[in-house]
Amino acid sequence: MAPESHAESTKTSAAKKARQSKKPRDMPTRPLSAYNFFFREQRAKILEEREEEATRTGQAPDKSDLFAILGKTIAARWKAQDEDQRAKYKKMAQDDMKRYRVEMDQYHETIAKSIRVEDKIAKKKSKKASKKAAASENGSHEGKPKGRAVPSPRQGAPPGAPTPAMMQHMNVGSPSMAAMRPGLEGATMHDMAAYQNLLRERQIAALREQQMGFHPGLGPQGHMSMDMLRGGMGAGLGLMDRSLGAGGPPPGFMGSPPPGLFSVAGAPGMIPQGYATGSMAYPGLDMPWSSEMARSSLTPEEQLYLLRRNQEDADNSIRRRLELMQQERAREMQLASMQGPLPPSGMSMMQERQIMMERQRMQQLLAGQGGPPPPTAGY
Repeated sequence: MAPESHAESTKTSAAKKARQSKKPRDMPTRPLSAYNFFFREQRAKILEEREEEATRTGQAPDKSDLFAILGKTIAARWKAQDEDQRAKYKKMAQDDMKRYRVEMDQYHETIAKSIRVEDKIAKKKSKKASKKAAASENGSHEGKPKGRAVPSPRQGAPPGAPTPAMMQHMNVGSPSMAAMRPGLEGATMHDMAAYQNLLRERQIAALREQQMGFHPGLGPQGHMSMDMLRGGMGAGLGLMDRSLGAGGPPPGFMGSPPPGLFSVAGAPGMIPQGYATGSMAYPGLDMPWSSEMARSSLTPEEQLYLLRRNQEDADNSIRRRLELMQQERAREMQLASMQGPLPPSGMSMMQERQIMMERQRMQQLLAGQGGPPPPTAGY
């Protein structure tokens, strides 16, 4: 046999042994055949003969080929046995077979009992699990209220704790809003949202009046015009407060425009587009608001948050407008400085004419604003 084929056969036999299931420990031993009993008996005799020969000669027996010698010797002796001599071993094999059958019957009965016990235990566990699942499902259905529940803004608050005023304004169905403004019970969600935004806007104006010492009736001077801001930011800016009048700012007033001047629509606490901060913003609404009401309805943390958020929105709006103006100015200067011949091939006469007209328009615009004189070369 070639070495490769021998190695393959060894791997195959090892794989077969690995696939074979192990015998249970409590399983009865298999019965022996007549030859097995004869082999057992002759093996003991051969070992005794080898020991006697080693003692007589004084040499230790060679055990390297012991298994091969036993197999060949016992097989030759078994062939030499007649039927009468083999009857003894056949009787031993029959008795061993009876023993094996009795033990196997007992073994199978034991296994059947254990299986029945395991089935009973499994059924009990399954029944308990189904009952527990049904009870939990019924409990979950009973605990849920019918209809769609509205989450409460006071969820997680200790019992008996007072509800903050800002939380009351955010809750549409709170009794405080109905008490502050009668007739809101039948209003739509859109009307209620606009009303809440207006309340927040007036709170911010009152808080700014309190901290900055500015009176809403005074108008600012020296700030960027509202037309420029409104035209640059588009729909992002609200309208000017109708309550502002003529006059200058208080002494020492510096910084961003005072409260009520403008606000960015869509920001938290801001009024939406199309609503002003005066009495004309919401038809029929004429509710007085003061710093005292703002202090009593907002916590210090809420006041600080609203003021910071409103100030950040205003600063960001002005900053964005200035950046856009700088970019537009740079583009105009770059376009006005274009001189020399017009772009040659690849352009139609209409496109060349448009470029020439754009250059002339920008140069005239810069000349009218005191900019550099319009160039003449290249035209």
